[in-house]
Amino acid sequence: MTVYFASQIDRPDLIKIGHTDNVTRRMRQLAASFENGIELLATTEGGKEAETTFHRMFSAFRDEGEWFKQNPALQAIIAFAAGDAGERTVFRRRLASAVNSAETDCQLAHELVGRLLKASRELSIAGSLEEVFSQLCERNPVWSRRRVRSIWNCETNRIDHYEICDLQALAEEGGQQ
Repeated sequence: MTVYFASQIDRPDLIKIGHTDNVTRRMRQLAASFENGIELLATTEGGKEAETTFHRMFSAFRDEGEWFKQNPALQAIIAFAAGDAGERTVFRRRLASAVNSAETDCQLAHELVGRLLKASRELSIAGSLEEVFSQLCERNPVWSRRRVRSIWNCETNRIDHYEICDLQALAEEGGQQ
């Protein structure tokens, strides 16, 4: 497992600290969430425990979830972890025409959930995801919180037709029921 440090191209003042067993795949998933992509700043060995240690270490700088405000101590950790690795790697959003249909469906579902989150009345991502889940459940009780989160986090490998239909219908209604 690997602990990674990444920032949005448009918000370099925020750093995501996460862990994964496949850094490239995870960066591509994250890049899909941000218009101009994401930059991998550094990696270090470690799993969930190491990630949790970093989260506790920088808890005073937590913005939301696994995102932390840039600070001197975090910059020092990133510089140490980056070492002599050379240039940082930027991951850009991939265009739908460049991916297969399963990835295109996953991307479409993610973008639809993003539209619904923007239409949400909630201020936090967690609250907005809960609101989207509630609206989807009213439409179709087969939805689960976990499924909505996994679509938003680009952690799913396939999307069912009914999911696209439900998300599109809700998005067309403006996310309001």
